[in-house]
Amino acid sequence: TKSSILHIRIDPHPVKPHAVMFACVGPSEIPIVYHEIYKSCDADTLCQLINEHVRFTGCFIGSLHMEPGAWINDPATKCSSIASYFAKHNLFPRKATKDLKTGIIIVRAAFKNNKVLFTPECRRSLWELSRYRYDPETGNPIDEEDHMMENLYRLLIHPTRWFDPDRAAGEAIPEDDFSHATDKLSSDFESIV
Repeated sequence: TKSSILHIRIDPHPVKPHAVMFACVGPSEIPIVYHEIYKSCDADTLCQLINEHVRFTGCFIGSLHMEPGAWINDPATKCSSIASYFAKHNLFPRKATKDLKTGIIIVRAAFKNNKVLFTPECRRSLWELSRYRYDPETGNPIDEEDHMMENLYRLLIHPTRWFDPDRAAGEAIPEDDFSHATDKLSSDFESIV
């Protein structure tokens, strides 16, 4: 609904398909992953696709986080970073965390406590979830075909709060005001550790 708040996570790639995860959050503050983009395209096209979807929903963007590597200029071509294209399209992502170990703990807690939901439309995310594996020798996750999974842990690590768009009058709520959400996540993950 239009009173939902969008939280978007992006794992861009210069060669592989870009992975974009859209979650909506209502008053329950349980993220519902309902749409995704998994497409090889240039950065301008990616931004246009994101903006088209945001306009289609009519919802506010509560947070937009992107893989930190997106801020690195391409050393071979001296081209602008992927992140620089986003500002041209009035999208202003923040650098997402790369804390995979904490992310795995938080994702497990979210699944255990039913604190994240997926719609069937998210085929790529569901495909990656069903194939997520660990190296039997190291116990570490295998880093392949996991772009939506990176978006998922970043979605759950960074607070996904709901606010009443009518009362917010279009003013963004600073992320520092989300401290109680972080406290709640900490208590959720202490309960499973």
